[in-house]
Amino acid sequence: ERVLEVVLTSWRAKRGEQLKARAQEARTKRQTGGPRHADEIALSCHHNQTRRIAFLGGTTLGVIVAALGIRVLELFVDPAVFNSLPLAHQRLFRVTDVLLTGAVLGGGSDALHQLVRVFTNFFQSAAGRVKGGQARGVST
Repeated sequence: ERVLEVVLTSWRAKRGEQLKARAQEARTKRQTGGPRHADEIALSCHHNQTRRIAFLGGTTLGVIVAALGIRVLELFVDPAVFNSLPLAHQRLFRVTDVLLTGAVLGGGSDALHQLVRVFTNFFQSAAGRVKGGQARGVST
C-alpha cells in the first residue's frame, strides 16, 4: 500500500494539485447550484483514474506476493488433508488462493481487516452456539 502511495504521489500528485486548484477557483466563481465546471469534472476523472491505477497496481503486486507463497486461504487448510487431494484440486485451490489474496491485497488494508473480521465473527458465533448448547445440557 505504501509503495503504491509513494509511486502514485510522485507520478500523479502534481497534475492532481493543478486540477484541484483550478476546480476550487471555478467553484468560487460560479453561483451555487450552477453546472459543474470542466476543471471540476477533470479533477473527478483524475481521482477515479488514480484509484483505478492504485487498485490494479495493488492487485498485481498482491498476485505476485501470493504466487511467491504468502496466501490467505492456505493458512486455514490442514497440509495433510491438502496433500491427499487430487493434483487438479490442489492446483485449482492454489490458483483461487493466489487470485483471492491478490484481490484482498489490492483492495488495501481495509479489505484485509474486513476479511479477518468475517472469520473472527464466524468463529465467535460458532463458539457461542457451542457454549450455549453445553450450558443447556444439549448435546451437539
